[in-house]
Amino acid sequence: MGRTTGTEGSIERRGPTSWRIQVRDGRDPATGRYRRRRFTVRGTRRDAQRALREALSERDRGIAASATSTTVGDYLNGWLTRQALRLKESTLAGYRADVDKHFRPALGPIKLRDLRPAHVDALITRLLNSGRSPNTVRRLYRELHAALQTAVELRLIAVNPATAVRPPQKVQREMRVLSATEARRLLEAVSDTELHAIVYLALETGARSGELLGLRWSDIDLELRELRIRRSVREFTGRGVVELEPKTHRSRRSVALSEACCRVLRQHRSKQSERRLALGEVWNDTDLVFPSQVGTHWSPSNLRRAFRAAVRTAELDDVTLHTLRHTSASLMLMAGTPVTTVSAQLGHASPAITYSIYAHVLPGMQHEAADQLAAVLA
Repeated sequence: MGRTTGTEGSIERRGPTSWRIQVRDGRDPATGRYRRRRFTVRGTRRDAQRALREALSERDRGIAASATSTTVGDYLNGWLTRQALRLKESTLAGYRADVDKHFRPALGPIKLRDLRPAHVDALITRLLNSGRSPNTVRRLYRELHAALQTAVELRLIAVNPATAVRPPQKVQREMRVLSATEARRLLEAVSDTELHAIVYLALETGARSGELLGLRWSDIDLELRELRIRRSVREFTGRGVVELEPKTHRSRRSVALSEACCRVLRQHRSKQSERRLALGEVWNDTDLVFPSQVGTHWSPSNLRRAFRAAVRTAELDDVTLHTLRHTSASLMLMAGTPVTTVSAQLGHASPAITYSIYAHVLPGMQHEAADQLAAVLA
């Protein structure tokens, strides 16, 4: 068997296309002796020499020897475990779903050190060809890039293979906003249903559906015409509905209510009291403003299902619960409400986010402001 030996590493032929690589990997702090890392590669002698050079390069750059046998799937498991200490539960659940559905099936068996840009590019291409939107694929690419960048920082790999891959361009989708006529038509469609109060409140306040489902009567002061958003809810597979902290610190906020909205809420509370008395011990006294039929949390999936039926009744197209939030914000801006006020009402992290989302509404406001200024100067 042929053997090539150097002071830092060696190559030993083990078969017609099999080579054992040995790399000197620093001293053992306990014994003072050199540690050696051994692994086998298949191919030609030139392939073996290339593998030795790569191993020595990784050693010199501090790449962990343990990474040689770690698969992408194993690494992503550890990455998710570390992220659990840093992320909100809802964000982590999204990452875990993406790993299980997209990353692990395509990349999981590949050794982390063998992952190449071509593997990532093939995944991105396959996702696009499957019919997923460019924006969804772009989001998945960012998640994978972030996970692999952590591997670089931990010295498990030398370079991030996703960096060389170009993600799809972001597509600016046209935002669906209800006109005043459509909003009235929707309210008419839900007027005699359990949806009326929550749809009215969503249109007036722009609150997220999860925030509305987390509201308790103790969060609402009908005399002062104010509600306080302190929590949100989300549905998790295997766990059901879970209460969470608001999305950002600015999402924890107070929102002013109109007198008309307070009347709607009073009527809603009266009907809820009647149902509570009718059900007796079956009712769960949770103080929720928008509970299920027995007082427990109204699951987001059931709310969406009921809302889709109402949208069909109103003969509206492409309308979701989030459309109500966009409609509320757009109508406030078109009425001349300052961006900073709208941002605070929506609970955005900063007015810049509000501006970036609703910039399409602002040009008309700028013309109006110019006309108003001209009237002052005339």
